[in-house]
Amino acid sequence: MTLSQFMHVKTYPRKISSLSSKKYGNTVDKIVKEAIRFKGSCNHVKVPQSVRLISGKPLEDLPKRLEKLLKDTGQNIMDTKHGGLKKRAVRFDAHVLLAAVYSYPVKIGKVKHDAMDDFFKDCIEFHQNQFGEIDSAVLHIDESYFHIHVYTIDANAKRLHPGFAAKEYKKIDTTYTGTYRSEMSKLQDLFFEQVSSHHDIARIGPARKRYTRDVYLSIKKNAEEQSADYLEHLEKTIKDKQAEADKKFKATELENQAQIQKLQQMIMALNQKYEHMQNNLSHWEAIQVENAALKKELAKSQALVEQYQQVEGDDNYSPR
Repeated sequence: MTLSQFMHVKTYPRKISSLSSKKYGNTVDKIVKEAIRFKGSCNHVKVPQSVRLISGKPLEDLPKRLEKLLKDTGQNIMDTKHGGLKKRAVRFDAHVLLAAVYSYPVKIGKVKHDAMDDFFKDCIEFHQNQFGEIDSAVLHIDESYFHIHVYTIDANAKRLHPGFAAKEYKKIDTTYTGTYRSEMSKLQDLFFEQVSSHHDIARIGPARKRYTRDVYLSIKKNAEEQSADYLEHLEKTIKDKQAEADKKFKATELENQAQIQKLQQMIMALNQKYEHMQNNLSHWEAIQVENAALKKELAKSQALVEQYQQVEGDDNYSPR
């Protein structure tokens, strides 16, 4: 499999301009926090690991060093009110950080560390020669590929960026033919010549297929037809599934109604049985009351019999 180079460079301000359409773009603070794996600033990394400083000063202190640099390098302008010169601070939306990423195109599990270290040393040298003094450079080891982030601070970082520099130069010299895209392509060529080619890394990966207009339109039409057929099939599948679900729902509903009716009948039968038992209980209680009354009457009758028997005995008694 062909290894292809990856080198990317971009500039950042301390704050997003109020005139910018991108109200939530990256700033120096966000870039540094993401690079040092500050909690909540690197959600794209599943298991963040500590970064390794490979050149320059600790990255977490870069914002402080940047503020000092900007304070010392503010532009001197005439003080029309008090006379003499005064310092004009660098705008907060001015691009003051140039950040580059250099990736080693071998999966982490297959890396030969000596070869990778040599590659990154050449990247550091390339960066310093191309963009100036390195403030900080760190190695990331917690993604699919080992890569380094290299940072240079400057009061006007855009002048270090070949693409932006080409735009500005064109304003001065209208005969200049360079463009943002052409200059960035030249930068990639230069990186290949000075770094990648010495490490068996290609300038670009496998090229995309290219077609004539007729072939492209034919492929496009075929793809659209296949998409239409697939959508039609998908709609039919959804309708069939919905009909099947409705059928099952109705069957379940009928079954539930039958079960409810059966339970209602059971409840009615139990209620009738309960009422019958209540009636029997009331009848039994009445018998018990009647039985108790009869027992009382019987006891009274026996007492009267005994009383009469005693009186009769007394009448038959005479002395001898």
